[in-house]
Amino acid sequence: MQASSGNTAHSTSGGQSDPHLVVIANPSAKLLGAEGYAPEQIAANLRSRGFAVDIYTEDSAEQTVARSEAVAWQGVAAIVALGGDGTIHSIVEGLLRARQAGAAPTVLGIIPAGTMNNVALALGISESLDSALDVIAAGVSEGMTRTLDVGLVERNVFVEVSSMGMEAELLPIGEEVKVRPWELPRAFFIMLQMAQHARPTRVTLEVDERRTTMRALGVTICNTPTYGARFLVAPDAQPDDGQLDVVVFTGKTGWALLRHLFETMGGKRRSQVDIQRFRGRVVRVRPSHAWAVHMDGTHFMAVGRGQSSAALEASAWQAALTVCAPPKSGDNITPEGPLHTAFRVVPTDHPR
Repeated sequence: MQASSGNTAHSTSGGQSDPHLVVIANPSAKLLGAEGYAPEQIAANLRSRGFAVDIYTEDSAEQTVARSEAVAWQGVAAIVALGGDGTIHSIVEGLLRARQAGAAPTVLGIIPAGTMNNVALALGISESLDSALDVIAAGVSEGMTRTLDVGLVERNVFVEVSSMGMEAELLPIGEEVKVRPWELPRAFFIMLQMAQHARPTRVTLEVDERRTTMRALGVTICNTPTYGARFLVAPDAQPDDGQLDVVVFTGKTGWALLRHLFETMGGKRRSQVDIQRFRGRVVRVRPSHAWAVHMDGTHFMAVGRGQSSAALEASAWQAALTVCAPPKSGDNITPEGPLHTAFRVVPTDHPR
């Protein structure tokens, strides 16, 4: 197999009847240099479990989307994401593009190798490499799978969250710190400035045609319980119930919103003060002023006064995908604490 521009490919042999897996790896994923996570090691491990394997290492989200879309037409047993939440988002986007164009559904496998691994957490997939590989093997060979919903905003997909308002403005800062941890002091200063100037906005919210109006600093539409720095903002959200969980932060200051995020960081439950919750299949948010919007930290836009769209409409696409995952079993969220979560962004040198 020849490598093409912007990616590297590894082909491993298997028997003609062996199920064919395609692994798409993010070379920047936090754990990709750890023992056992090198593409050749992943391939050997999966081959020992009875699979034929191709591994592609893609350098950008765009290449990952394109690769997964192309592979979806090949009729493979599964596409496996080797990376974090961003890698999963890109692969999901590619798979759904292919499906909308007429390709047959393709099963998704996940090897959590990213910084936060929120999607794996929501599905009960362990961050242990051997356990994750066991789940993939059982999913492909024994049908141990679950469905996964996604959210849709216009033609954009989100797997975890779409946030609006002050929180959406904060997200690019957090993403920068994840890539450049040494920028944390500067990022902290910028966040404090934003908190000082933030003011609530009048918002009209419709959830399955139930309308309410309130003043808020932000609205978060969740498909998974956690997102970002494992913020447990929607503890009752399920990624396969056909519903979106809507969290409206009605606190009066930006300081209160920062405190809210800190208190939920690392999977901690917090009180319901300054929070209103809703759930539905279709959500429409109309802010009276321009609000920033993000979807999984990938797609950015703005809605409200002076923007091309006065409102955001999000809908749940139920059972959009089938994922190798253990059976649903209660609450998968074990709090790890803010300090532990913060250390997830610290680079670690791993021997290959």
